[in-house]
Amino acid sequence: MKKKKRHYSSQLYGDSIRIADMRESVPDDNYRKVIRYKSGILNEISDYSVSGLSFILESREVYIFNEQNKPSLKLRMNKKGKITDSVKYFYHDDLVTLTQYFNQGQLKRSVSNHYNETGRIDERVFDTYLGREVISYFYPAENIIETIFSPGSDIPKNKFILKFDINQRLADMENLRIKEEYGNAKLKSRWIFDYNDKGNLSNITILNSKGSISRIIKIEYSYFNP
Repeated sequence: MKKKKRHYSSQLYGDSIRIADMRESVPDDNYRKVIRYKSGILNEISDYSVSGLSFILESREVYIFNEQNKPSLKLRMNKKGKITDSVKYFYHDDLVTLTQYFNQGQLKRSVSNHYNETGRIDERVFDTYLGREVISYFYPAENIIETIFSPGSDIPKNKFILKFDINQRLADMENLRIKEEYGNAKLKSRWIFDYNDKGNLSNITILNSKGSISRIIKIEYSYFNP
């Protein structure tokens, strides 16, 4: 089987524009993303499809900030400039407590965040027309975060165990399925993350439920000095 390669490049122009390009083995999957900053704060993202040497605007995201320079509104527009989606952010003590997602002006989803006394998130609640989903967070050790995803009363819960290295980088993630009738959790997959000497992610090893390697993702970098 021929390995699929993706070539990603990202370059900063001054302190206000970053251009990221993704090149796939399938030409139709190529795209360009132009990210614009204002006073060091993300202001706009434009997505382009690539046709030969031409770049065709497909969509734009524009961010609007409050007095504390925190995003209060995100607008997504199509190639004709029409607003298709929007996101509203609400805060308390600089923490996001509620996020509302709109499509064509209609509220489609809301996400509520609940925090503990130290400011770490305890629970995240997703409400849609399909019902409610909840993610609960636990902190058994300084370098470990456990989350339990409850998609509904009749659907098995998923548990994720995330472990971080001394540099606070994600080093290991286990995905487990909780069987309520037995009160235990069964391993579904495990992801192991490796980093190069510059601290960038270089290798992801994915293990299946039996501990065998099912996939390896390698990431290579080319560094350019301006």
